Amino acid sequence: MKFIKSLFSQESPKNWSSFEKFSAITVLVGLFFGAVSLIQSLDIGEDPREKLAKQGIQWSYDNFTTAIASNDISALELFSKGGMKLKNIHFQSYILSHFTPEVGEIFKRHNVLNSSACSANLDDMRFYSRVSLDPFKLSYVKKICSSEKFKVNLINLREVEVKKYHQALDKNRYRLARVKECVVDLSDSTLHKYYDDASKFVITSKSTYTPREEVLGKLNIELLMGSEKLNNPEQLLNDSINQVCNRLNPELSVSEHAIKRIDEVMDMFI
Repeated sequence: MKFIKSLFSQESPKNWSSFEKFSAITVLVGLFFGAVSLIQSLDIGEDPREKLAKQGIQWSYDNFTTAIASNDISALELFSKGGMKLKNIHFQSYILSHFTPEVGEIFKRHNVLNSSACSANLDDMRFYSRVSLDPFKLSYVKKICSSEKFKVNLINLREVEVKKYHQALDKNRYRLARVKECVVDLSDSTLHKYYDDASKFVITSKSTYTPREEVLGKLNIELLMGSEKLNNPEQLLNDSINQVCNRLNPELSVSEHAIKRIDEVMDMFI
């Protein structure tokens, strides 16, 4: 080991034997090539974009998504190392159609995805329900969507849907009373007055009409067509008024399905 010590001392190589000199040269050469090999294995000093270019792949988001679709692990590793990020709008399609544990690990290692991709709108609940059918996808998505903000958004979404559900129940409960009130309000004119006004009524391109104008419009159409319903003008008027009042106060569809879907997703993440 004399020659190794000499490398770090002031001892002159002139005093070395031929074997010691040869051994020293061999060690230095070995250290040099070992360092080169280490540098190559760590890709030190080599830009991922340049490596992609050598493979004939330009640095672009389109080529990145193409690599995802074709499961090109080598290209995805380089895109990820170079700082490419998956857009939030493509998060769900990636998970559902192209996710593999190997690519997922690459993306996780290089922070290609973040929790902002985890949206919490009602339409998104279908995505999370589909993900739950695949243990690998579910485990991965749970790691991505682990932020407190996402959990709070789920809670807020549920509160909104619960409020809408109870509002619909209340509206349906009092719907018939509102319809009756509407009919009374629209029946304040005489039969003659209604038909006189209806004969002069002109349907325009305006986007909204008052309830009374809607009734006049219906009567006007029947008058222009010379409808047989005019044989009983009072019944026609009453039917028109009822149609308008029911349209203005429709029976709302009431279901807890949306709330149950949100509850299922909350069970996954909270």
